[in-house]
Amino acid sequence: MKNIFLVLITLVFSAVSFSQKKGKEKKLVTTAVTLASTSNVIFEMNKKNGYNKLYLLIGVKKDTLLIKSVAESTLIVPANCKLKIFTSGATPLLNVTWIENTITGDAKIKLENATKINNEIWDINTKNQTFSNIQTTTNIKEVVYLDRLKNASETQERNRKEGFEFMLQPNGEILLLNKAITNTMIYNSDEKKYKIKKK
Repeated sequence: MKNIFLVLITLVFSAVSFSQKKGKEKKLVTTAVTLASTSNVIFEMNKKNGYNKLYLLIGVKKDTLLIKSVAESTLIVPANCKLKIFTSGATPLLNVTWIENTITGDAKIKLENATKINNEIWDINTKNQTFSNIQTTTNIKEVVYLDRLKNASETQERNRKEGFEFMLQPNGEILLLNKAITNTMIYNSDEKKYKIKKK
């Protein structure tokens, strides 16, 4: 009788242990979302082990290039994702564009709504990043008190811009603009990266 009881207890613990292992395996399952695609390139977000990872999958063999990896709780799902294949000289290049929007702060005191426009250029043959640019526009709403005792207040709103506006030209050159300056970037095939065009 004791032997039967011990066998039953062993079976119960084995079943519990097996089900816990199975539950852990389910947490490791990945979820892939296609954000944009062309005939031979896929821009994908992959959720795995608590991280959001942005990938480019290139060609028939689906060569995988990691663009970005951050904790799942901090990355807003990219919006307005675009892929554009173009050439500079004889080099095939890929422009990847996406927008991230984050809201921080407290609406009762100060709220910041930041929109980041990301642009990256990749060399399709060498699978290397040749250029990267982030332009951020932040809308700030802040409650400002008009007296020392905080009896009267008003909501003030302003915008803050950081970085350069990105413009890809038909000839493969890049214009980077802000209020003060305009830079023209050209692709250097020897160094395999974009450099400022000499005047």
